[in-house]
Amino acid sequence: MKKTVLVLMFCWYGHAFGQAANEDLAVIQSVFGKEKKAVVEQFMQLDNNQANAFWQLYGAYESNRRELSRERLVILHDYAKAYNQLDDNAALSLANRTINNDMAYDKFHKRYLKKFTKVIGGKNAVKFFQLEAYFQNAIRSFILDEIPFIDELDKSRKTSRS
Repeated sequence: MKKTVLVLMFCWYGHAFGQAANEDLAVIQSVFGKEKKAVVEQFMQLDNNQANAFWQLYGAYESNRRELSRERLVILHDYAKAYNQLDDNAALSLANRTINNDMAYDKFHKRYLKKFTKVIGGKNAVKFFQLEAYFQNAIRSFILDEIPFIDELDKSRKTSRS
């Protein structure tokens, strides 16, 4: 299951870096023949009583989560655009925007943990957030592996000229 989720997220966010959210869902469907929702459903295995309330709340959760993800992608896009002329102010601005986005995610997850606990109980709510944390960590790892460190490209250019 972890391997499937990891591949799903790599494909999803690798593609998301350059495309809109609707196209991301098409990639998920083409790679796995199902949406992220189906992966969550398979992982959660809720009974009928819990499932209805969960999926209703999950729709709102995903809508709000996508907005935070879009903000994160804008920050990454801005980093890529500014990379070659990055000065102290631009670097600090990007870092502060990233930290603010991370804090918004934390507040968002805390708010929704309470909501999910009310509809599916504490253990299942934590189970869901365990899967979401796995998604987020996989995404971050993938992105960190793909984007260059500040000044990394300059160093590689200098060594290739020598």
